[in-house]
Amino acid sequence: MMMVALLSLAILAPLFTGYYHCQFVGTNYLAGLDINVNADYPALNASSWVVPGFKNVSFVFEVESGYPAPVNVTYSVNNYTMGTTDWFKANATEWGEWGYSFHHLTGGALDGAGVAHYGGYPTAPASKREAYTYMRNYVVNFTEHLKNGTRPWISFNGHYPYHHYAAEFGFDAVGSEIGENIDSYQLMMAFNRGAARQYHLPWFVDFSAWMSGTITDYNVPPTWGDSSGPTCGHSLSLFQRSYYMAYMAGTSRVIAEGGCANLFYRTPDPYGLLPLTPLGEVGRDFAHFTADHPNRGIPYTPVGILIDDLHGSNGILSGPPRAFNTLQYNKGDMMTFNLLDTIFPSCWDSPVDEQWALANNEFGDMFDVLLQNASSDVLASYPVVFMSGEIVPRGNESERLVEYVENGGTLFVNSAYFPALNAALLARGHQAVLELPLLQYVKVLPFGNSNGGNFVLFGPDYDATRVRPMLRELAGLVSPFVVTTDGLLGNGQSVYGARSSIQHLVNRNCNGWVLTLINNDGITKEPREAPIIDASKAREVTIRLNDAFLGKALPAGTTLQNVTDWTAGDVVLWDSGGGAGAASPVVELALGPGAVSILEFKFG
Repeated sequence: MMMVALLSLAILAPLFTGYYHCQFVGTNYLAGLDINVNADYPALNASSWVVPGFKNVSFVFEVESGYPAPVNVTYSVNNYTMGTTDWFKANATEWGEWGYSFHHLTGGALDGAGVAHYGGYPTAPASKREAYTYMRNYVVNFTEHLKNGTRPWISFNGHYPYHHYAAEFGFDAVGSEIGENIDSYQLMMAFNRGAARQYHLPWFVDFSAWMSGTITDYNVPPTWGDSSGPTCGHSLSLFQRSYYMAYMAGTSRVIAEGGCANLFYRTPDPYGLLPLTPLGEVGRDFAHFTADHPNRGIPYTPVGILIDDLHGSNGILSGPPRAFNTLQYNKGDMMTFNLLDTIFPSCWDSPVDEQWALANNEFGDMFDVLLQNASSDVLASYPVVFMSGEIVPRGNESERLVEYVENGGTLFVNSAYFPALNAALLARGHQAVLELPLLQYVKVLPFGNSNGGNFVLFGPDYDATRVRPMLRELAGLVSPFVVTTDGLLGNGQSVYGARSSIQHLVNRNCNGWVLTLINNDGITKEPREAPIIDASKAREVTIRLNDAFLGKALPAGTTLQNVTDWTAGDVVLWDSGGGAGAASPVVELALGPGAVSILEFKFG
């Protein structure tokens, strides 16, 4: 996957070294902001961040065997210790891609599983509420008639980020389909994990090997005829990156859709064992990695993106984005559209040649998406909550947000939400007023009580132009690592103040912190061609401990014990002193195109 090139000790360099070409004027929007970080492992492990697994199992790799399959698939999966085979189809009412089916399959059109659908609106909905209600009624009624409504109900969406809606409709587990021609997988993880946390449900990832009408297949004759072949479908690199990303993102199950046909050659050896294809080797190695490293920890996503419950975000853009695939986006919708596109570059663009399916990014995957009706317990588990979209508070939602700040949370509030929150402040007996001075676009407003909460105010209404510099400053306040690279941002921009151009995920386990790095640049693939690798897209990555963060997040006297590289065979890279408040280790490594590196930093 990769090799660590150098590990040395150095004094922590200034936070924003190695700036790129000037695109933004340097900002100091968040000067004086002091955030209560939630980084204590026992507390996190007992919080709303921890969601149930399937059948009380933390994680399993599942090989789907629902297609024309050799009889020895289960035997082979067991012999290779690759996980399990079809639990879903045998034990649940499972409906994949119902968002797409509802919006695009009408008049009895068949989905990929051969099920007829009668989706769409009987008449054009006049409002988001009307569109949502019709979609809900259709989905619930349809699900009740699949397998006679056998429980559990299993939902997964790909093109449309409707994961929270599935939970509200009564599904027992939520999931994301990735692969296929689906947009940003990172965006889907943020919606899926946020929905799982908000509704306390298991969540999973299904990787579809299909790509633009072709599918990976090493058998002769090919399983799917002209649609399949060894150079069809996705690159092995995208499978591998997606599997590891999903595991470290916290999913409890990764499903290899159609795995019975493309992870194995169909002719068994003399002992009945099906030989592994190159894709099967990727699956086997991944399953073994998860078994060898069960202590992945809790995905550390300190920022909750709180959006309106009727967002209806459009997952397939064939023109201007439309809520629930029918209503023109308003200013609030565009705010969320632009915010998420800033966090996950080109996340609304259909992937071309596998680009933007996974993307290098500046801020890392440190975000969950929540709906505005998130409970107090869920809100309290996030150090930072960032409001976005056409939020029209219902019931006590505004007071719940004020309570969140009262209890020490940091709430980013656009000026469009000032009236509702000012009313809630007054109702709770506070004299504070949310307002921006003339010509000031960002203001930090400490709440003023002993709990240390903050409002971060910004404007104008629904405007997201200052989101990037604010998030850039925020990252230095809520992350245990400072990650810098030698490349441009994932969307090709050169930006003053940018720190990284690499996908990175952070996990908190009982030993300390786990950092996952994935280089998504440099591998492209046409649906029927072999992948093209551009070696010039390698990344030189430097990792430093963020001493200012760790000084607050770890007990006094805590020091770094060692750093191990899980992806290179648990080789100890560093085993000397140092840590928060002392000389900090610097890890420098080279990540080639498609490379994955997972490092555990153990403290004690």
